[in-house]
Amino acid sequence: MAFDISLFNKGHFFDVVRFKKSCVKDLSVDIIALPKDAVLCDNKSMKTLIFETKIACDVQSLFDFHADTDNLPRITPPGTKVDILEIDTPLEEYGEVRLLIKKGPIAFEWELFFERVDEPWMIVDVAKRSPFKSFRHEHRFIDVDGTHAILKDIVTFSLPLEPLSSPIAWFITYDMKKMFAYRHKKTKEFLEKI
Repeated sequence: MAFDISLFNKGHFFDVVRFKKSCVKDLSVDIIALPKDAVLCDNKSMKTLIFETKIACDVQSLFDFHADTDNLPRITPPGTKVDILEIDTPLEEYGEVRLLIKKGPIAFEWELFFERVDEPWMIVDVAKRSPFKSFRHEHRFIDVDGTHAILKDIVTFSLPLEPLSSPIAWFITYDMKKMFAYRHKKTKEFLEKI
């Protein structure tokens, strides 16, 4: 099986390459567009979800909105509460953040670090400690025409205790899709009101 990958540099597409699925695990370039069900490697325990929304704002405003941690509660779905326990400011590579995330009666403390901060194009956070075995979140900000930008979230994760946790993978995926749909909707509403 083969598919196309658009390579990305500083907010602009610059090449499209065809890859066999088995080759992607060794790919060492930034990836911006994958088929919806694409997996970054042959490891079936890794899941990749991609969410994309076009927003009527410039790319810098989109970056600034995401770099401002005060906006996190604005885009957090009802029934979920996020408390920032500790954060390194300003937002920069290798800075860290500790969050307490409560969903109903369940609470988890997350420790994340910013693997990459490339203003105004990208923020990448990676969990050091979370309910997941691994969790990596790329926030991509793509300029369309100077007055519109695309928010693209690429979330790659694996669950602990594989394969025992496999039966709940569908629920985690469903819940994440709901959460990111809400986040994108609220981000769009907020930035298009400004």
